[in-house]
Amino acid sequence: MDSYSESEPVIERSVANARERNRTSSVNVAFSLLRMHIPTEPKDRKLSKIETLRLAVSYIRHLANLIAANTEGYHGNNVCERYKYMYEEYMNDPGYKQICTFCLTEVKQDFKNGVTLKDSNIFMC
Repeated sequence: MDSYSESEPVIERSVANARERNRTSSVNVAFSLLRMHIPTEPKDRKLSKIETLRLAVSYIRHLANLIAANTEGYHGNNVCERYKYMYEEYMNDPGYKQICTFCLTEVKQDFKNGVTLKDSNIFMC
């Protein structure tokens, strides 16, 4: 038997493994970069890949709601509850109420700064 033909599958497998390691490394770097742009509590919390994707989608929706609120001149809290109609097609149950992590963080920050729920605009609709 030819020694070249015997080693060929080993070399191909080695090359395929190297490509897969490179692909996995690229995906991990991309997730790391995405994690840096998503605000979390605590700030140094390491998110799983699925948490990163879910929070990224939620954060993009939150930012879109902030833009819509700013366009309309609304400057209250809880903008995601106010503009939830924009994403109702993604919800199966019309009675489903999703709490926006980022709106909740704003309320917590207000609470730390001494703004009471009575003074806050969280329940304005």
